[in-house]
Parts: sequence; structure tokens; C-alpha cells
Amino acid sequence: LKKYALYLKNNSENDIITHFTNNNVENSIGCSISWKNMQFLWKKFIDGERFQNMFFTSTLKNKLKENLKYDEEKDVFLDCTSKLLPTVSKFIKFWNDNMEMCDDINEEIEIDELCSLFTYHTKTNIDENSILDLIRHYYSDVFIDDDKYLLNTKCKLWNKKEDIINSLKKYKSITSHTDFYTDEIPITEMYQMYCGNKNKFTASKRYFEKFIKEESELYIIEDNFIKVESFGNI
Repeated sequence: LKKYALYLKNNSENDIITHFTNNNVENSIGCSISWKNMQFLWKKFIDGERFQNMFFTSTLKNKLKENLKYDEEKDVFLDCTSKLLPTVSKFIKFWNDNMEMCDDINEEIEIDELCSLFTYHTKTNIDENSILDLIRHYYSDVFIDDDKYLLNTKCKLWNKKEDIINSLKKYKSITSHTDFYTDEIPITEMYQMYCGNKNKFTASKRYFEKFIKEESELYIIEDNFIKVESFGNI
């Protein structure tokens, strides 16, 4: 605790930069780290050490230029890399190839859903905090609600609405000729059945209920029950 509390007092600016580069930057001839990526590495460093940012952006850049080769025209640091950057590159490519954002898109995707999609399609594990850090740094125009939901955003690799619709139709088809058929069912119970369908990915309860209520408004009755007859009309 004493070492942490006195870190800034006992370490010069150059000491801090050295600590950062020793732990986050590796020599690699022919490789380079863009300034944008270096800023991300710096943010991960201070977050991991639980420090407040002690440098202005321009000061940080100048300090790094004193320690690393720098190409002014390309705005990159030369002959270096970082073990964190392969995952960063994969995420940026995944996002640019598969994510859509638009104010007219009445969609949302949860951070944990995005984690599952990214891990499944890239075979690369990532946690929710890392994805939040990446989005905030590289895609700052994305609106994040409650550190959990990306609003007006969808992934082209997953049609959530289609999965839900197929689940409802499957339920109606299976139960319509059995003694278990009922005219109406609680939406929460319907969500549990949807989760049991073993889809590759599962939409959140919030999204499921929102979709059901928007698409079947005329079939919703008190206490959040939905008429089964509506399943063929969604």
C-alpha cells in the first residue's frame, strides 16, 4: 500500500515511461505500433495499475518518442509490438466487418453477447471489460447504456429476431396437437423455453421481452401473458 501510495513521488516521469514500455512493448524489427494503439496500451497500463492518468496526451507522446523510434509521417512507433495487439487487431477487423450502427436500427446487443460472437467466430477469448475498453477507445460514437447494452447496434452474423420467431413457431407447432396446448403463456415462461432451444447464441431476456411486446402488442394480456395464436403472425 505504501509503495502504491508513494509511486508518483518515488518515480520520475522517465521511470514511469520505462515501467510502461518494459511491461507492454516488445522489440520486433519490422513491426510498428500506431499512436492510436499506443494510447490504448497506455490506458490498459494505468487501469491495470489503478493509476490516474499522469500525462497530457502530447507529453506522453513526446516521452515515448524519446524512448522508441518514431515515424512522424505515418504516426507510428517503429520496430516494436505488444502481446496485446493481436487481439486488438482481431477485434477491430471483426467489428468493421460485422457490426452495423445506425440511429434507425431498432436493435441492441449486450456486451456478453458480443463476447460470445467474437469468441465463436475468431476462436479468441475476450472478457467484457476488455471489449468495453476497445469500444470506448476505437468506437467512441457507440452509445453504451449502463456499461452493458450497445444501442442502435447489431451484428450481421446473428439474426436475433429470426431465432426468436423460429422458437415461437416451434413451440406452437409442437404443443398445438398435445394436451399441453394452452391459449396463452407467460412471456417469462416463453423466454425459458426459448433458452432451452440450444441456439448457438441466446438473446437477453430484456431483448426478448422487448421484441415480443413490440411485435405482438395486440396479443399481450394482463400480467404479461401472450396469446399463443399470435406466434404465427410475428
